[in-house]
Amino acid sequence: MNIFVVRHGITDWNLQRRAQGREDIPLNEGGILQARNCGEKLQGLPVDYVVSSPLSRAVRTAEIIGEFLGIKDVRTMEAFIEMDFGQVSGATREELDRHRDAEGTLGIETRESVQERAVTGIMQLYEEYGDANVLLVSHGALIRNLLRYYVEESEIPKFFENCGISWLSLEQGKPICRLINALPERFMEMFLG
Repeated sequence: MNIFVVRHGITDWNLQRRAQGREDIPLNEGGILQARNCGEKLQGLPVDYVVSSPLSRAVRTAEIIGEFLGIKDVRTMEAFIEMDFGQVSGATREELDRHRDAEGTLGIETRESVQERAVTGIMQLYEEYGDANVLLVSHGALIRNLLRYYVEESEIPKFFENCGISWLSLEQGKPICRLINALPERFMEMFLG
């Protein structure tokens, strides 16, 4: 099984460098264009299912990319919703950095909790879809915490590109990370290479 994990397209809050968390901030025009570009570049990628976080920025990105892949149905799963930033949702990066030690307080979801539900979601996809290829659209903090299960912390970038792609495989239930945070053109080079 291959899981192609895509971060949603850009939003106004991304441009303002605000923690979106579970706030349902929509894609802006730039995000729609990014999703279209990503879909164009991924044409020909063998994808059987498209899955998304239930937040509109992820769903819309998944729908747009799915159109280019010939997949109209997008399944949403709560397991892939963004990290809950609680009372600091909407904070700028600088403000959020001041609250890094507040994980578990102020309503901020812990990294362990995010990772546990994301990995559980991946295993659920594996159980349901077997050897199928899945395109999964989610969020930066969720993707970062998911990847902590697959690779060393030092291999994970601090920032995930909007519409950047990470490539995970499950071979007989064993997780493998093949690529992290590649733009669509680079991803296709690696996938086809």
